[in-house]
Amino acid sequence: MKVSDLGNGGELLINTAHQMALRPVIARYVNGGVQLASQSPTTSKKDAAVVINVDPSLTADQRQCVEQSVAQMIARHREAIARWQAAEAQRSEPLRDAEAALVKRLKDHPEAALVLEALHTTSRRVDGMPTDSRSSLHQQTPSSGSVTIEVRQGLELFGTPFDFDWSWQDSDKGNFAPRSVSRETGVAKITAEISDVAGESTWITGHAGVGVFLTTETEVAAVARALRTSKEAAYVSHHNIGSNATSEGGTEITVMKDGSYLTSATDKRWRIRVGGNDFYDQHNTEEAFVIGEPISVAWPMLPGSGYTLNLGAWVYAEAHSGVPYPFFSDHPGKAYSEIEANLLLLSLLR
Repeated sequence: MKVSDLGNGGELLINTAHQMALRPVIARYVNGGVQLASQSPTTSKKDAAVVINVDPSLTADQRQCVEQSVAQMIARHREAIARWQAAEAQRSEPLRDAEAALVKRLKDHPEAALVLEALHTTSRRVDGMPTDSRSSLHQQTPSSGSVTIEVRQGLELFGTPFDFDWSWQDSDKGNFAPRSVSRETGVAKITAEISDVAGESTWITGHAGVGVFLTTETEVAAVARALRTSKEAAYVSHHNIGSNATSEGGTEITVMKDGSYLTSATDKRWRIRVGGNDFYDQHNTEEAFVIGEPISVAWPMLPGSGYTLNLGAWVYAEAHSGVPYPFFSDHPGKAYSEIEANLLLLSLLR
């Protein structure tokens, strides 16, 4: 990306027709001038589930702020998942007695179980997938062409290499979510798959993203936006009594102040869920990258504090086992969530 020779105003044209070969340099467009950041080697900090890579030009205090910011993002998502699980358990409680009664009745009347299984089989292929997949309900039209960004006085643009990248995963049963991200390229890839439910239910989530470290010498109001594209694939299926499956994914901007949460905005690219007589659903952008919906965040910046502006992708998968139909094989819920996101550009106006 070239941002020179724009003067104090103009337009920045970003081509999105290809699969994002564009790799913009990090730049700050302030007072009509452009400052390019140095491209330094990467240092990293790792533990069992979290990986953070930081530009060595950041100070020890700045690195600590980045690490605290990532820890806060993890804590917030864990709390959100816990609230969702509690609400889901409360909603499903009245159904358990009815499901138990249905299983007993089917065991006592094998001919009824045969009829019910035959009805269910008509909407499934041999491999357990339906012949009438509802993917068209979730299909997104691939976007191509160009995106125009207005360049104004006081606008800062951040692209690769970003100041840091991060990735993490979480699961209630120790499942692993393969993921990768690079602050040098801005590409994040995450997969979460549940093919076998351990116990009554299981869930898994994966997150990966990039960010920049910000400070200010005067009190200002800041507005940040993000340009990103993504390629997505997901499916959910189930067949047992009381089983279900959910898949979600998207991108998100998060702002932290001194490692504490300030604000965020999410573009949920998809959410599909099956249960009851809905046995299968899928979401797929096929081979094309699509441009994300506009998301922005606004917050006050104060002198003496350190801010991290984060842009990331995420996926979530959840499945419940249910109870197999009497006299038939076990078909618990299955879920698959995958996203490949090009985290192209962060813009900041203050």
